[in-house]
Amino acid sequence: MGSKHFLSKKQVHFSWQHVWVIFLIIFLLFGIGFVGLVAYANSFTNRVLPGVHLGDMLVGGMEQASLQNFLDGMEKKLINQGITFEYTDATTSKQFVLYPSIVMNDTVVDWLSDDTSKEAAYLVHFQKGNTIFSEAMTAIRTTINKPHTSLQYLSLDKKQLVLALHEQLKGYEHPVRNASITITHFTSSSDMSYVFVTSSSGLNFNYNDVNGQIISAWSHLLFPTVTIHEVTSSPNIVVSDIKQILPRLHDIFATGPITITYINPKTQLKKHWTITQQDMAKWIEVRRMASGALVFGLNKQATTKFLLKTISPNVDSKVQNAKFQIGKDKKRVIQFQGSHSGVSVNVSSTYAKINIAFEQRTLTDATTTPPISVQIDVKEPTIKTADVNNLGIKQILGVGYSNFHGSPYNRVKNIKHAVVDKLNGLLIKPGEVFSAIDALRPFTMKDGYVPELVIVGNRVKPEIAGGLCQIGTTLFRTAMNSGLPIVERTNHSLVVPYYNDPRNGNPGTDATLYDPQPDFKFKNNTGHYMLLEAKMNTTTGALYFTLWGTSDGRKGSYTVPVVEKWMPAGLVRYVETTTFPPGTRHCQEKANGAIAHFTYNIKKADGLTTSRLFRSYYHPLPEICFEGVTAQQLTSALAAPSSTPATDLGPADKFVNVTSLPLK
Repeated sequence: MGSKHFLSKKQVHFSWQHVWVIFLIIFLLFGIGFVGLVAYANSFTNRVLPGVHLGDMLVGGMEQASLQNFLDGMEKKLINQGITFEYTDATTSKQFVLYPSIVMNDTVVDWLSDDTSKEAAYLVHFQKGNTIFSEAMTAIRTTINKPHTSLQYLSLDKKQLVLALHEQLKGYEHPVRNASITITHFTSSSDMSYVFVTSSSGLNFNYNDVNGQIISAWSHLLFPTVTIHEVTSSPNIVVSDIKQILPRLHDIFATGPITITYINPKTQLKKHWTITQQDMAKWIEVRRMASGALVFGLNKQATTKFLLKTISPNVDSKVQNAKFQIGKDKKRVIQFQGSHSGVSVNVSSTYAKINIAFEQRTLTDATTTPPISVQIDVKEPTIKTADVNNLGIKQILGVGYSNFHGSPYNRVKNIKHAVVDKLNGLLIKPGEVFSAIDALRPFTMKDGYVPELVIVGNRVKPEIAGGLCQIGTTLFRTAMNSGLPIVERTNHSLVVPYYNDPRNGNPGTDATLYDPQPDFKFKNNTGHYMLLEAKMNTTTGALYFTLWGTSDGRKGSYTVPVVEKWMPAGLVRYVETTTFPPGTRHCQEKANGAIAHFTYNIKKADGLTTSRLFRSYYHPLPEICFEGVTAQQLTSALAAPSSTPATDLGPADKFVNVTSLPLK
C-alpha cells in the first residue's frame, strides 16, 4: 500500500508541469496571433478592407488617395461616354445619349454628379469596427465573404434631367385632354354660342423609373442603356358627360358677375373688382369634383393672371420696420417710419374661393354669388413702433384718406407744403386741442405757399394757399377713424368732387379751412402723445393722414354720407368783367346743391357706443361765365337798361376763398 501511495504523488507532480508548459505555449501562440492580427488590422488603417467590391470591381486594399483617383477617372469616363436612353413602342424606336453635364439656357448644368472625396472616405471606413480586435476580425471576414457595396454620394437633379428628356421626347408625349366646352360667342346668358372640345388619351413617361435605373446602374459603376417606359392615361371627362350638365350653362351666366372685395385694415377703405360674364365665358372649363360630380369651373391660369395683374398691385405692401427721431424743439419728429405689417395676396387661396363659388352655380339654383374676400398673407415687422420711442407712440389709432387727383399745379404745391413741411411728424400732446389753422400758419409766400385761383364774389382771382381744404377734410376723417372728439368742423358751401366720400361718392364728410375762421379742431383725449404721419402721392392724388399713439381700445368709424336732397344748379349766368382781356371767356363749373348727413360713432373698450350726427348744407351754384370787356363797354352796359343784367354772385363765402374751382 505504501509503495502505491508514493507512485501516486510522483504522477501528480509530473502532470502540473505539463499543464504549465502547455499553458505557456498557448499564451505565446495567442500573443503571437494577437500581434499578427493587430499588425494585419493596422495595415488597413488607411486602406479599404480586403475583399471589398464597389459594384463588381475589387477595391479592397486600395488607399484613399488612389481610390479617389480611380473614382475620378470613372466619373470622367461617364462624362465622356454619357448614358444611353431608349424608347420603343409598337411603331417607334428612339435612342439617344445624354451627358451628365448639359447646357440649359446658356448655363452648364450637372444633372448627375458624385462627391468622389466622400466616396473614397466612405469605402476606407466601410465595415470597420471601433476596436483593433474587431477591425482585425472584420478584415478576416471580408477576405472570406468579399462584400459588395455601392456609391453613396450620388446627386441627381431630377428636374434638370426631366427637362432634358422632355426636349428629346417632346414629339412623342402629349398630356391627357378632358372634354370641355369653348364659348365662341357671348353677349348675354341668352345670346351665346359654344362648341365641344373632344377628349383624348395622354401619353407620358415614367421619369421616376428612369431616375431609379440611372442611380442603380452608376452606383455600381455600370454604364447602362436606360429604358424609358411610357405611361398612358385616359380622360375622366368625355363629351357625353358634359351634355348632362349643359342645361346649367345658361344659369351660371344668368347669376351675374363675381365681385371680389378687400378692406384695407389701416384705412378701412373698401375696394372691389369684378369678374364679368365675358371673363367667365373666356375662362370657363369643365371639371370633375372629388365627389365625382361634374361642374363648370374657372381656368386656374387665366384667373390667377387676373389676380396678379389687377388685384395684387392694389393690395400688396412691403413689411416696414419702425424708425423714430425727435427734433430739438420736441414738437415734431424729424425722422419717422411707423412699423407696418407686410401684406400680399394669397393668389392660390383667393382663386380657390372664387372657383368654388363659381362651381356652386352648377350645383345650386342661387340667383347671386356673394362677394368674395381677397385672401392675404401677413408678414410682421421685426422692429415695432413701440420699440423706438418712449412717448407712448405704439400703434395706429386711425387713418384718413382723400384724393386730389386732377388738381392744378399750384394747388398740389400748397398741399405738398402743408404735408411735408407742416404736418408730417407733428407731435400732439395729451389733452391738447389740435387746430389745423395753427398748424398750417403762416399763409404767406415767404413761408412756402403760392397763389391759387379762387372765386371771390363775381370775380376770379389768385389767393395765397388755395387748396388747403384738402388738408381739413383729410384731418376730419382721420380724427373720426381714431375715435377722437371733434371740437370744430364746418362743411364747404359748395359740393366739390375733391371732397366727396371715397366710399360712395356723396358729399358730407368734408371740412373747410380759412384763416382765421372756420377752423378744424379735435382733441387728444387718449392720455398719451399722438404723432401725425402725413403722406401723399402726386401721381395718383392719394392723401393719407395717420394718427399714431396708445390705444385704449376705442374704435372710431363713420357711416357713408346720405344725400337727403339734391338741388339743381340753375341756368348759366354771365358776368362782364375787366379782369380778363376783352373778348375772352372764363367759365366756372356749376355745382348742384345738396343736403347730406352721416353719423360718427365711437365704440369704447367696454362696448359703450356714442354717436353724433353731422348734417351739411351745400347751396346750388349755376355755371358762371366771366366775359372780358373794356372799361368803356362795362360802363355802357351798366348805364343801359337791360332785362338780363350781369349777375352778382353775392358776398364771398368761406369755401371759395380757400379752394379753387375747376375752370373751363
